[in-house]
Amino acid sequence: MIDASRLRQLERTALLAWPPATLEVIDGWQVRRDADISKRCNACSASFPYVGPYAGRDVGTSIARVEAWYRGQGNEPLFQLTAAAEPCDLAIRLDQAGYRCFGTTSVMTRPVQPPLAVKSDVSILLEGRPTQLAMAGLIDQRWPAGPRTARAALFNRVRLPMVLAVAILGDRPVGGGYAAIDRETVFLASIRVEPAHRGRRIGRAVLARLLAWAAGMGAKEAMLQVERENATARALYEQAGFSSAYDYWYHRPN
Repeated sequence: MIDASRLRQLERTALLAWPPATLEVIDGWQVRRDADISKRCNACSASFPYVGPYAGRDVGTSIARVEAWYRGQGNEPLFQLTAAAEPCDLAIRLDQAGYRCFGTTSVMTRPVQPPLAVKSDVSILLEGRPTQLAMAGLIDQRWPAGPRTARAALFNRVRLPMVLAVAILGDRPVGGGYAAIDRETVFLASIRVEPAHRGRRIGRAVLARLLAWAAGMGAKEAMLQVERENATARALYEQAGFSSAYDYWYHRPN
């Protein structure tokens, strides 16, 4: 596992590459809110130094302030923790406040080089913004219109160099993925393949194309996130040379 400084650097990259519509700071914790369905964009991140007026003295008051902020926004309070969360006993404090832990996700990394070899019968197009074609590849069209619009808005907020990859089979999109570069780290997300076309190495082809783009942009390291329970995706990424760097998880009221 990586040290706290490196973990926070990767969390910063994730924030810039996956920006919520609203971001404020309460006692050093980042409170985030968005119409997007992503939990990351609707959770309080406690992985940065706890430097508020109550630092180390009254964590319960800080938790209450976060709860009031989220409820004032019409949201259920949600905390995102890592091994670098401050204070170090925050998980225990949240348990005592009636929260429960769920949704562990692994952040995986690999060097951008060497290139990822793949043979697939799809072509990969790169789009620089969330066009209709890009969103057809990246988003499950069974999603309601609201979340699809919110995800496009998220991509439009990104101020890093970014690209959206679309896998084309015949004349229609069957998958896609997203990449954004913060300094020498490329953040990868939304890599998906339509269920009817899985097993054809399309996801690997999308991943390879995004890594090739990142290499051309000067990136040295790639990072992505995968839910701990998603064994299929984890296996795909491990076969592509990714390994676990750290985990994060959520706490919400019972």
